[in-house]
Amino acid sequence: MSSDSAIMLRRNFKHTLRNPVAVFNAILMPVIMMLMFVYVFGDAFNVGGGDYINYATPGMIMMALSYGLSATAVAVSSDMTKGIINRFKVMDVSRDAVLTGHVVSTVVRTMLAVAAIIGMAFLFGFSPTGSFPHWLAAVGLLLLVVVSVSRLTVAFGLAAKTVDIRAGNPLGRPGVRGQPVPHLPAG
Repeated sequence: MSSDSAIMLRRNFKHTLRNPVAVFNAILMPVIMMLMFVYVFGDAFNVGGGDYINYATPGMIMMALSYGLSATAVAVSSDMTKGIINRFKVMDVSRDAVLTGHVVSTVVRTMLAVAAIIGMAFLFGFSPTGSFPHWLAAVGLLLLVVVSVSRLTVAFGLAAKTVDIRAGNPLGRPGVRGQPVPHLPAG
């Protein structure tokens, strides 16, 4: 990784730490979902004699992958619309350094969330049957998926015309899914 990419990575980490919603969505929300699915809904599922935590953990890992992606798309779209990219062009910053910084910061955030999920799962009684090479292969595959999906998310952030589109408000209007608040049905 070049020095420009390292600087952009540091910039993205600072932005992440200053945005508590991004930290919550990326790391804490998967842990809360794990608690909810295991302790609130766990007894409702019959998994054929095994512990529900062994079935819930892989799903929670994949959910953790998706929770932090919206912050990346919003950050890239925000950089594009606010003119930061133009300033970086004038400063002779490598063109791919900004995007590499976003991708690497997303990968680190996601891997922290996955580590938190796996740690919580072990606290709840998770007992995997895989060997060390199986775990290594699973981590490698997960890392590959996280890198590829985060690059796709960066592309979506680049394609967005406004930040509102990536933030889940496609029409840029107040209300739910672009619907003006006075026209929403009552109750």
